[in-house]
Order: sequence, then structure tokens, then C-alpha cells
Amino acid sequence: MKTLTGRIHRVACASWIAALALACLTATFANSQSPAGLAPAGNFQQLLEDRLRVELVYQSLRTGAPQVETAEQRAELRSRVEQRLLRELRSERVLEEHYSVRIDRDALQLELERINRASRNGDVLAQLYAALDDDPDRIAEALIRPKMIARILQSRFDEDCEINKPLAAP
Repeated sequence: MKTLTGRIHRVACASWIAALALACLTATFANSQSPAGLAPAGNFQQLLEDRLRVELVYQSLRTGAPQVETAEQRAELRSRVEQRLLRELRSERVLEEHYSVRIDRDALQLELERINRASRNGDVLAQLYAALDDDPDRIAEALIRPKMIARILQSRFDEDCEINKPLAAP
């Protein structure tokens, strides 16, 4: 039992350290550019508005309640979405500069086609697409890119031998 507890503790510590290293890696790029400079084609405000629309759809699906009732709630939601967007843009910068991975339009299009084929909940997709005026470019940037960034960054990070060196025994 003691061995199992020790092993669980080491795995938990390694997971925590890996998450901390990934956070530090993305934080390295936090102050490197203004938000507008991080956004694709420099259109930060449009991207923020699209992400806000997506979040409102998700929120209404989760709660079944009215989307946002007060100006204060909307401002709080906007702030959370903006912080998430900035983290995603910094993560994309890490992919480009640290791992030399760039997510291009072709990759976004392939992922969009895969999602359309494989989706088990077409009604949700229809709501999300409608929130973005069924514009394929906006859908790719607001829905597809964030998921691809997270998936690819996590994969690259997990495979990064330099960051994931074995922990020295205490």
C-alpha cells in the first residue's frame, strides 16, 4: 500500500510540474505583444466578439436560462472570455515559436470538415454556426482554432523531452 501511495504521489507531482511548466512556457510570451498583435490578421475585437457569441451559446445550453441579464454580468463574461482568448493566443504563439507549428487555413478546413462529419450533436453545431452567421472563416477562428491549439500544444508538450525530463529521486 505504501508503494502505491508513493507512486500516486510521484505521478501527481509530475502532472502538477508538467502543468506548471506549460503555464510558465505560455507566460513567457504573455507580455511579448499587445492583444491585437496576437490575433489573426490583427482583428482582436472581432475575434473577441465571436468568442463571446460562442460562449453565450454554450452558457444557454448549459443552464437553459437567459443568456445574460445585466450589464454587469455581460461585462464579467466578456472579461472571462477575453482572458481565455489571450491565453489561447499566447499558447498559439508558443506553438509557433517554441515548437515551429503553425495552424494554417488548410488545417482549419480539414478539422472543420472532420467535425461536421463526426459530430453527434448537429443541433448544437447549428446553434454555434448560427451565432457566427454561418461564416466559415469566423467558425474556423472562433471554434476550431482554439481546440486545435489546445490539442496540439498538449501533445507537443507531452512529447517534449527537454521539459519532461525524469524527476530526480528525493
